[in-house]
Amino acid sequence: MVCCAEADGHPLDEDEWDIKDNKYRVFVQGKWTVVPDDALILGPNKFGKAIVWLWPREVLAWGEATTLIR
Repeated sequence: MVCCAEADGHPLDEDEWDIKDNKYRVFVQGKWTVVPDDALILGPNKFGKAIVWLWPREVLAWGEATTLIR
């Protein structure tokens, strides 16, 4: 699901993303976080950099006040 415009996201530097244990992960808010499979955009990367969007859980109506990657 594409959520936002590029301007709403946070472009990542090369050392802020990687793949570990066959999972894509990003370094945001001071820690490594695994990106859920349903949050990955599998098409061509038009921007040239990995971009992460952070959504508060309350926006997604999941109840817990913590941040999710989309």
